[in-house]
Amino acid sequence: MSGTSTAADSRASSAPPRSAAVAGRGLAARVTWRHAAVWIALAVLAVVVTLIVVDNFVLVEVRLPGAEVRTRLGWVVVSSAVVGLVVGWVLGRWSRPAISVSRRARPDEA
Repeated sequence: MSGTSTAADSRASSAPPRSAAVAGRGLAARVTWRHAAVWIALAVLAVVVTLIVVDNFVLVEVRLPGAEVRTRLGWVVVSSAVVGLVVGWVLGRWSRPAISVSRRARPDEA
């Protein structure tokens, strides 16, 4: 097989690699306005969280059942917000009924 080549071998060697074709378009081809808005919102959120933690750099005692913890007030605020968001999201998912095919409006019922 050292001297023989097939048509498939010549096609494979003449075509540019897929990564080179994608790299030619660059990152701008994959970034949409929605993606940019999401990244900007995440950056603003990170700045806000950092400012909250830095501004509330006071040590506080958090008394939990069976434990007492000393931590920074900013981390208490951020962790409480995260726990509240997660609990709210989970409860919202549980209370929302799933839409089944039988409950969807049919064209003849409208």
